[in-house]
Amino acid sequence: MYAITNECDFFMQSPDILFQVQYVFVGEIYMRSDIIKLGIDKLPQRALLKGMGYINEEIANPLIGVIGSYNEISPGHHHINSIVQAVKDGVRLAGGTPIEVNTISVCDGLALGHSGVNFALASRELIADGIETIVGSHSFDAIVLAPNCEKVIAGMMMGAARVNVPAIMVCGGAASPGTLRGNRTDLASVFAGAEAIKRGTTAPGAAAELEDAACPGCGACAGMPNAHVMAVAAEVLGMTLPGNATYPAQHAGLIRMAKQAGMKIMELLSRNLKPANILTEAAFANALAVDASLGGSPSMLLHLRAIAHERGLTLSPQLINQIYQRTPVLLKLRPEGEWQVEDLHAAGGIPALLATLTRLGIVDEKAMTVTGKKLLQNTVNTASNNRLFSEAGSERAPMACISGNLAPDGAVARWVNPPPSSSFTGPARVFDGEKDALEALKVGKIRAGDAVVIRYEGPRGGPGMQELASPLSPFHTHPVCSQIVLITDGRFSGWYKGLSVQHVSPEAAAGGLLALLRDGDMITLDIANQTIDAKLDPQEIATRMRNWTPPELKVKSGYLAKYARLVSSAASGAVTR
Repeated sequence: MYAITNECDFFMQSPDILFQVQYVFVGEIYMRSDIIKLGIDKLPQRALLKGMGYINEEIANPLIGVIGSYNEISPGHHHINSIVQAVKDGVRLAGGTPIEVNTISVCDGLALGHSGVNFALASRELIADGIETIVGSHSFDAIVLAPNCEKVIAGMMMGAARVNVPAIMVCGGAASPGTLRGNRTDLASVFAGAEAIKRGTTAPGAAAELEDAACPGCGACAGMPNAHVMAVAAEVLGMTLPGNATYPAQHAGLIRMAKQAGMKIMELLSRNLKPANILTEAAFANALAVDASLGGSPSMLLHLRAIAHERGLTLSPQLINQIYQRTPVLLKLRPEGEWQVEDLHAAGGIPALLATLTRLGIVDEKAMTVTGKKLLQNTVNTASNNRLFSEAGSERAPMACISGNLAPDGAVARWVNPPPSSSFTGPARVFDGEKDALEALKVGKIRAGDAVVIRYEGPRGGPGMQELASPLSPFHTHPVCSQIVLITDGRFSGWYKGLSVQHVSPEAAAGGLLALLRDGDMITLDIANQTIDAKLDPQEIATRMRNWTPPELKVKSGYLAKYARLVSSAASGAVTR
């Protein structure tokens, strides 16, 4: 426990002896929160704290910010308040004073298909800025983060890296899949079912049954959408306790883990173990390796680059490709495979996957984690179920960083297992946004062999680099899908089943070559050599650039307009500068 010898003396000390205050907990340490509670000058601040019912003993203890993402609009976050309460219980058990605050969280599923989706990625920056603001203004000694879902997890980790006080994360866990006529179902099933109903291959009466069964309770969407991708990233980076990423949201074990995290933060505080000690180059390399072993996610790559940016680190395309080329795919989860997150959890979770990759010599087992132990120590005696993943996997993640005159700052290519020598050459079919591309698909204007360019969907041009999964779902089911390449400065994440090039940088709105393309320009994608080029001579490119006028911002005021003016390219993680 933290202790004080004389309560009155503690609070009334003069500034000149401020640093002589002793907290008895594994040595003598100085608390950041002393700046708002020690000395006669802080009488008003202590009065404000007491206005909320805090007593002297609570004020004397370290102040631990417990930052959750609870709301009543998303099943991914509706249960976070119970996790936050468990964290607070753990903090109190270990002698700290928990102080609860909240942050925003956008549900991508509800935002898809309308203008609200533009806020999804942009909300990540608000969350990171919010963490910096609340920690900086109130001088918390340490923080526990309780998020769920992709952008919230990423934004909170960015904020934690930025403020660099002792921090630990408790992700909110996975929703259980539903059951319909004896088969498991999830949100991906609903997307597919909606398309089947529109095509007339499924009776309209099935819609009600499907929507009632698909999401039976709280938690991040079942399967392996981006929410779980980022929960996995948080665990592999060492920011959560082992096993957190795959825990079922409604399992009592997650509440127990939250209490343990609340207690653990007091240990991290006593050891002064901060995100800078954990979010290292080795940790990011480990996260990339685990992502590759699960099939590769462009969204994880985007967010890892942003988190690394907050640490002053850069994830080079060379490093990324090296890791993806050497890491076997050990497991595919829904919607690409048959397994659910709950199956992975039953098989030992991420610790079991890490143990396998450690045996293969692919991850750095010495990376530090919030347990205070190295990565290898967290996987010792981990039981795994090899019916889910095998060390003998030969397939490599179908994803790579590429570059060329069409993407001099880089892009991400993703495919469905073509041979490594695959290449594509075809005429451009250029669309200024996904709506025009969809209309062309419907009327048969997109043909086999086309390079379908969807531009002005990037971080600035979107604005917000919207997830194109829902709007472009007709491409996924159309026969032409396997015979074209989709090229965009936006993102499809891991959803699209065909050949795609995403995150093209510089984006069209920033004057990238994507903005200058015309129908019929020949484009060559060479996966083996990791290049993408438009067959245009430099003089023609220069002429077109002189005649190009940057488009006006799609949003003229408010947060998205501010975001569009400040955001960097996807190659830098789409961070604001």
